[in-house]
Amino acid sequence: MYADLLYIALLILSAKLAEEVCNRLRQPSILGYILVGILLGPAATSLVIVDEAIGLFIELGVIFLFFLIGFEEIDVPGLMAIFKRKIFYVSLLTFLIPLVFSYQFLVLFYPPLTSFAIASVFSITSLGVLAKVLVDLKILKEPIGLMTFTSGAIVEFVGLFCASIAIKTLSTSSQNIVLETAIQVLTIVVYFAIAAFAGVYIVPRLFNLVKKYGRAKETALGILIGVVLIFVLTAEMSGLHGAIGALLLGITMSPLSKEIHAEVCRGMNSLAYGLFVPIFFAGIGLYFDTSFITMPIAIIIGVLCLNSVGKFLGALVGTTVTKISVAVPISIGLMSKGAVDVALMLTLFTLGIVDKQLFSLYTLSVLVVIVTFPSLLKISIKRAKVPTYEETRGIITPSYLRTAISEVKAKDLMSIFVEPILPDITISRLLTMKGPILEENLLIMDEEARLLGSISKKQIAKVPPGQEEFALVRDYMRTDVAYVEEDEDVSSIIEKMILFDEPNIPVVDKRNKSNVIGVINRDLLNRFLFRMPYDSEGSGF
Repeated sequence: MYADLLYIALLILSAKLAEEVCNRLRQPSILGYILVGILLGPAATSLVIVDEAIGLFIELGVIFLFFLIGFEEIDVPGLMAIFKRKIFYVSLLTFLIPLVFSYQFLVLFYPPLTSFAIASVFSITSLGVLAKVLVDLKILKEPIGLMTFTSGAIVEFVGLFCASIAIKTLSTSSQNIVLETAIQVLTIVVYFAIAAFAGVYIVPRLFNLVKKYGRAKETALGILIGVVLIFVLTAEMSGLHGAIGALLLGITMSPLSKEIHAEVCRGMNSLAYGLFVPIFFAGIGLYFDTSFITMPIAIIIGVLCLNSVGKFLGALVGTTVTKISVAVPISIGLMSKGAVDVALMLTLFTLGIVDKQLFSLYTLSVLVVIVTFPSLLKISIKRAKVPTYEETRGIITPSYLRTAISEVKAKDLMSIFVEPILPDITISRLLTMKGPILEENLLIMDEEARLLGSISKKQIAKVPPGQEEFALVRDYMRTDVAYVEEDEDVSSIIEKMILFDEPNIPVVDKRNKSNVIGVINRDLLNRFLFRMPYDSEGSGF
C-alpha cells in the first residue's frame, strides 16, 4: 500500500509539473504526461511500476476521459445538422482514405479485423488536442479554424464508431464476423438509446432534485460519478468495453441545458484533469519500452509514416478531390494525435489485441506528431487563402461555439432589424411579399411586436391547392416557437436552431418574454465570428 501511494504521488506531482512546463512552451500537456511516464517507468529509471492500484487509476482515467470526450467534443445533433453540407463528406473521405491505406499495409502483418481496429486508430483525429492548438495559434475563431475544428469533430466521431465496433467484435470468439459485427452495431445502438434515456431524463432530474433539496457539498458530482461507473459496469455486462459505455453516456448528455452542462464540466474536469487523466497518460509512458526496435524494419517505418505522413496524404487526397479551398491546413490539422487515439490503442493493448512492441511504437509516433504538427499547421495557415463564405455557412455546431466564443451572449450578436409578419394576412399575400420559396422560417408577431408563432414552407405546404387566397397565416403558423433570452450564450442558441429546426431564432426581453427585441440566424453567427462586413440586404452584419 505504501509503495502504491508513493507511485501515485510521484506520477501526479511529476505530471502536473510537466504540464506546467508544456504550457509555458506552448506544447500540449499530453506530451509532458507521457514523457513523465517514460522517465519514471521501466524504459528509463523504473521508479514506478504498473501494479493493481496504478492499473485501476489508469482505467479510471480512460473512463473519465472517454466520458468527457463524449460530453464536450461529440455533438451528435450538430453533426446531423451538417450532414448534407460539403464539409461532412470531405471529412468522411479524409477518414476513409487513410483508413484504407493503413489497412492495406497492416493486413500484411496482422489478421484482418485486428488490422481494421488498428487502422481506425491510425485514421482518427484527436479533437481535444486539435482545439487547443487552434486556440494557441489564435485561429479557432477564423473561418479556417471553424472548418478544421468541424472536420476534426466528424473524423473523431466516425473513428470512434469504427474502432468501437472492431474492439467489441475482437473481444468475442465468434467465427461469423459479419453476423457478429451486425450484432455489435445493434448492441451499441440499443445501449445508446438506454444511455440517451438516462442522460436526457434521469440525470437532469437528479441534478434538479439535488439543487432543490440537497445540502451536502458536491452531491451532484458524486451522483454523476456513480452514474458513470454504473454505466461502465452495465456496458461490460452487455459485452461492450466499459470506456465505450462512458463515451455513449457522455454523448447523450452533451445537449443538456447550459446550467447543467457547466456544472458537469466544472466538477468532472476538476476530478479528471486534476488526478485521473494525468495518471492515465503517464501510464501510457509506463507501458512504453524500446523492444519495438526488434520488429521488422518495414513495420517500424510503416507505422511511423502511416500515423503522420500517411494520415496527412490521405486527408489531402480527400480534401483535394472535393475541391476544398484550404486543403493543406485542414489535412495537417487532421493529423492531430494524443488523446482519444492513445486511449483506444491502450484499450487494444490491455485486451491483448496488440502487443507491447506495437503499442510502444505507436506511442513514439504520437510523440513525433504532437511535437511537429502545430508548427506545420501554423506555416500552412500563413500560406493559405481565406475559405469562401459558402464553405463555412451552416457548419457551426454547439461544441464549436462552446470552445470558441462561450462568453458571447445573444444580445451581443442579434440583429434589431426584425420584419414581422402579421397573423391576419393571407398565404397568397405572404408568398407575394416573400416569394414562392421560403428558405427560412418567418416570425409572426402582432402590431406591438409580441411573438405569436412562426411559419415556413413546411406549414405552407399544408394549405390545400387553390386556397392560398383565403387561408390566413394565423391558421397555419406554428405556435411552439423556440426563442432565446438576451443573456443566453451562443451554444444555447445553436442548439435550439438544430433541435427545433428554426433557422431564425427570436430574442426576447427577459422581463417580458412575449416581446421580441431582435433575431439571430446562422448568417449572423458566421458574420459575427469572422467579422464579415455589413450587408444591408442580409442579416444585419
